Amino acid sequence: MGRLVGVDLARAVAVFGMYTVHVGPMLSTTSGVGSWVRYMADGHSSVLFATLAGFSLMLIAGRKEPKTGLAGRKAKARIAIRAVVLLAFGTLLAKLYGDVIIIGFYGVYFLVAMMFLKLSGKTLAITAAALAVAGPQLAFLIRPLLSGSVQQTVDAYDPLEKLSGVGVIDLLFTGFYPTIPWIAFVVAGMALGRVDLSAPANQRRLAALGAGLTTVAYGLSLLLAGKGALRAWPRTDRLVRGRAPVPARGQARRNRRWTAGRSNTSRRLTTCSSPGRTAGPRSTSSAASASRSW
Repeated sequence: MGRLVGVDLARAVAVFGMYTVHVGPMLSTTSGVGSWVRYMADGHSSVLFATLAGFSLMLIAGRKEPKTGLAGRKAKARIAIRAVVLLAFGTLLAKLYGDVIIIGFYGVYFLVAMMFLKLSGKTLAITAAALAVAGPQLAFLIRPLLSGSVQQTVDAYDPLEKLSGVGVIDLLFTGFYPTIPWIAFVVAGMALGRVDLSAPANQRRLAALGAGLTTVAYGLSLLLAGKGALRAWPRTDRLVRGRAPVPARGQARRNRRWTAGRSNTSRRLTTCSSPGRTAGPRSTSSAASASRSW
């Protein structure tokens, strides 16, 4: 099988979105088309990266059918090694630049995703939908239970917290890209990995699904919270290009209360629709019909 052009296009969109967020103007200073581009890049590119990461896991573990036996064990070992490397590298970067670094979170995503490697495409899609709905609610319910004393007790025994200030609680529940709500994107990418993206019928279905999810998600946001909801999630401008110092550890954790807006269900549906719209209609191969971001 040749390269999947739609997947390459999705990667390009994610990369240019990352550049836009890192070096582009602040959303508040833009207008017209520029404002729309800046708005679409903010948060969506990091989600697209997470979804593509799930797709890449299927390239290792088996596209249409999961690898079994020795090949399956080797695939799991490769993913586990990547996860450990990402977690270690992310921990180092978090120590140097603060807890807005997403790489360490990817390491945890990969470890959690390993339990889904043998599922079929349909089961993965159902699982991703369930996680998109239940994950944010679970995180919302758990966060109030993580009082200062609870965090301090866990942090006292957490080597990652001592090394970089980004510990287990951050990686799972309270960080900038917490695993509990964000794993839905990775599993959605894994479901895409099980789909024959070279088939025109599947391309049309994915395009329709992406458009439908976008309509439902934005429609729910408008219905439940009004027009302001579409721009209500946190701005990352003050964190871009290192213009502002990273807040003290305790303050950083308190500040994360505002990140709940990025992890609600409508947000999951809206951003999860982007890969389907991007990869769907252009997934033929050139040879043989072949995701605030950090």
